[in-house]
Amino acid sequence: MFKRKELTDIYSAYLKTNENPFERQDMLTKFWTSNKTYKTENLQFLESAVADKDIQKLKFSIAMAFRDVLDKDYSDIFYKIILETWHEEHEDIVEIVCDFKEERYCDALLKIALEDKIYRKFDDENESTLRKCVNALVAINTKKSKDILEKLILTKNLNVRFALDI
Repeated sequence: MFKRKELTDIYSAYLKTNENPFERQDMLTKFWTSNKTYKTENLQFLESAVADKDIQKLKFSIAMAFRDVLDKDYSDIFYKIILETWHEEHEDIVEIVCDFKEERYCDALLKIALEDKIYRKFDDENESTLRKCVNALVAINTKKSKDILEKLILTKNLNVRFALDI
């Protein structure tokens, strides 16, 4: 039987890899667990990353959360940081909160959708973060999220219409 690696060991290996995101991604694929093996540790890592405003630790924790099954226990921490500007992980966080389907994210999703220079610096002409905001609002599926979607449609942004398939 193999001994389970500690999250701190995985993080150390992650930090030792080249800054190339593809190499880091490659390294992390070895730890794809999808059974919440690291959930408790990773939630602590996330809390630490937020408290210290540690971008590398935040990126790592988000990547591990995707690999180890996200659930609503992550919701509060992502709600806390979705609009923070000390990091640039808004696209990944929007993708994550889409699965939570919680109305409390509606205002943050609208803000991210409208304030591209602050929250969507890396969006190209396809505006992937904007589209993910639209998808998250559709998934939330409340009166408030529908009202926000109507506001976004009124912007006449073609990517909003494309994401809504209208």
